[in-house]
Amino acid sequence: MFKHPKKKDLYIALGDRWLPDLAKEEGEDFYSGAAYARVHKKFQEIFDPEIEFVFTEEDAKAMRINSSLSDYVWFPIRFDGERAYIEWRDEWTLEEFE
Repeated sequence: MFKHPKKKDLYIALGDRWLPDLAKEEGEDFYSGAAYARVHKKFQEIFDPEIEFVFTEEDAKAMRINSSLSDYVWFPIRFDGERAYIEWRDEWTLEEFE
């Protein structure tokens, strides 16, 4: 997250997507949330210190991880009092902000 240097009160969140092709490859499972649930479970297994996990080539294929295909998402952050909100926007421009 960073403050835009030339826009009043504009903060921008930046994230990366390691699975940009998941929607294309998983079809209905992507839109129902089933594909995300499988990937989420695998990430939990990988990072849970209580589980001895060995990452295999099969795991990589199942998760469709190819970080060379990753892309980025940039979102303006909206504030309501002291709360910050990041909302999905298909498109936005800097000109929308003071």
